[in-house]
Amino acid sequence: MDGQFLNPFSVDFLRLMDFNVIDQLIQHTRGQLLCSGVMKYAGENGVAAYGVMVYVNMIFSAAFVGYSIGTALIIGYHNGARNYLEFKGPLRRIQKFPNLHKPPELHPAR
Repeated sequence: MDGQFLNPFSVDFLRLMDFNVIDQLIQHTRGQLLCSGVMKYAGENGVAAYGVMVYVNMIFSAAFVGYSIGTALIIGYHNGARNYLEFKGPLRRIQKFPNLHKPPELHPAR
């Protein structure tokens, strides 16, 4: 294999690659296929709108993951100190997050 060109879709090539590279390759291929489908039906403006939606999704995902990681430390501290009144505050806020993506008819009556 020294100095030989490997077909990027051959088994030998995939064995040499890291799993992260394989994941990136799959995501890139999926994105290209999706954008080509959007281009077919919605044109350039549709692809641009899809790109904006992807970036907005990344911003919300980063905020949610950051909040989750940050509150884990607070919850752990209050749990270890047996300060259960302060412990329940972040838990109430976290429990509101999953309800944001549900349709209105699935929310409990208030």
